[in-house]
Amino acid sequence: MSANPGPQDQALYRLSAFDWSLRAGVALVFAVFGLEKLAGTQWNALFDALGFGRGFQYLTGVFQLGGAALLLIPRAARLGGALIASTMVGAMVANLFLLNTGIAGAVVPAMLLALVIGAAYKGRGEAPEATLSVR
Repeated sequence: MSANPGPQDQALYRLSAFDWSLRAGVALVFAVFGLEKLAGTQWNALFDALGFGRGFQYLTGVFQLGGAALLLIPRAARLGGALIASTMVGAMVANLFLLNTGIAGAVVPAMLLALVIGAAYKGRGEAPEATLSVR
């Protein structure tokens, strides 16, 4: 056994091109959403209608922007996904109970939540087949 392990001995985790594309797309969408909340665009009226105020709007924007950034770091992807997912669960609850939009209003946040879970699920990726086999 050599002192320097070869590439086949290193536990390198990999994400497929599809996984990276999904993560990048979800990160881009939530980075835009987060920046919009921090800039105070059309979201001001919505958060005023909810009665939570600007502080909660900015916190939501920070969660979404920070979560988007963390989603692109393999070791932190699950944490980023959790931050973004918490905002989508909040959006579903707000649509169902506070805004009285019913199920129809909660569909879009639910679909976005599914994408976030899909993007963050693998965390840092999958180990190569060689490291998963029993010798």
